[in-house]
Amino acid sequence: MAASALASYWKINNSGPAFTISRAWQMVCTAYITAVLLMLLPTVGIWARITYFHGVGICMIDFSSEIDTNHIVFLFGIVFPIFFVTIGITGICYYRIYQIVHRSSKVIAQHMAQNHQIQNVIHNAEICNNTPCKHRKTYSRRDVSLAKTLVVIFILFIMSYAPYAIAHTLCFFNLLDLSFTKSLYLWIVSCSNSIFNFMIFYSRRRRLTINDKILRVKQVDTGVTTAMKQLDNVISH
Repeated sequence: MAASALASYWKINNSGPAFTISRAWQMVCTAYITAVLLMLLPTVGIWARITYFHGVGICMIDFSSEIDTNHIVFLFGIVFPIFFVTIGITGICYYRIYQIVHRSSKVIAQHMAQNHQIQNVIHNAEICNNTPCKHRKTYSRRDVSLAKTLVVIFILFIMSYAPYAIAHTLCFFNLLDLSFTKSLYLWIVSCSNSIFNFMIFYSRRRRLTINDKILRVKQVDTGVTTAMKQLDNVISH
C-alpha cells in the first residue's frame, strides 16, 4: 500500500525521473521483500517464538509473561512497520496528491473562463508567490482515478487494522487487558481488509475501462461526422 501511494505520487507529481515499468517493479519487489522478511524472521524463531495453540488450531506469537522479548518484537518489529509506518508514508503521499490536484483545479477553472479547450491530459503549473515555477506536472485523469481508488482502500485499511494495532500498543504499556480471544477477533477483523481490497480495485478499474471505451467510440463518431461534413462542403462547392 505504501509502495502504491509512492507510485501514484511519483506519476502525478512527475517532477523527477520518469516513472517507468522497471522502476515500478523495483518498488513492488522492495515492498514485498520487506513485508516477507518482517513476518519470516519471527516465524523461523529468530526474533520471537511461534507457538501452536491446540485450542484454536493455529500458530501465533507466544505472548506469555515469561517471554518478554516477544512483546517488544511484535510491537516494534511488526505492528509499527506494518501499520504506523505505512499510514505515515501513505498519508503524506495522498496529501501531496491532493495539493497537486487542488492546484490543477484552479488552473482548469482559469482555462474554462478563457474558453480554452480542456484536453484529457491536465497540465498543472505550480502556483508560486511571484516566483517562477521550476517544474511542470503532467498527469492524466486515469492517474487521478487510480489515486482515488487507492484512497478508498487506504481508509478501509485504517478502519480494519487500527483496532488491532492500537489494542496491542495499549496492551504493551499495560493500559489495556487484552485476552487471547479478543486478540484473535481483532486479528480476524484486520485480515478482512485483504478480502475487499481486490474487489474494490477490480470494480473501479473495470468501470474506468468501460468509460474509456465509451469515450473512444464518441471520439470516433465525432471524427467521422466532422469528416462527412467537410466532404459535403467540398462536394457542394
